[in-house]
Amino acid sequence: MLPLAVLGFVAWQALPSLMAAWGNDLYSRGAPLASAIWLAPLAWRYFNNSQSPTPPRFAWLVIALCLCATGAITQLRACQHVALACALTAILSWRLASSVTLITACAWIPATGWLLSRWQTGGLVGWERPALASSLTLFLITRTRISSHSNPSPP
Repeated sequence: MLPLAVLGFVAWQALPSLMAAWGNDLYSRGAPLASAIWLAPLAWRYFNNSQSPTPPRFAWLVIALCLCATGAITQLRACQHVALACALTAILSWRLASSVTLITACAWIPATGWLLSRWQTGGLVGWERPALASSLTLFLITRTRISSHSNPSPP
């Protein structure tokens, strides 16, 4: 119950600014699609896990709360967006994929679009973020298949 409460609180803090950025910011092209691609394999693995569900990682939940509080105090919305990624990772991910999941969360965070626009003179085309999120999808699917073949379930 606590992990869902943390996720709900962090989402309540992060989603208004996230949705506003996705709807109005030219640097956020492709970010909603990247978010959906990023979240799909995590949700798929979580809801289709035939074994016992992975317990949430409380360290990630604490980090999420600290980042959310920092974002609320400093008005730095990027902290709240990363906090949302940490909370989702704590609940939906598993130990080996947590770091990759957080790294590829940058695919949908609005601050990443602003940073990328500084490196590309023409700005973002829109395919960069979904491509980054797709790399996570491939990693997670590959990792799931490898772990299911190495640990076969008893008959």
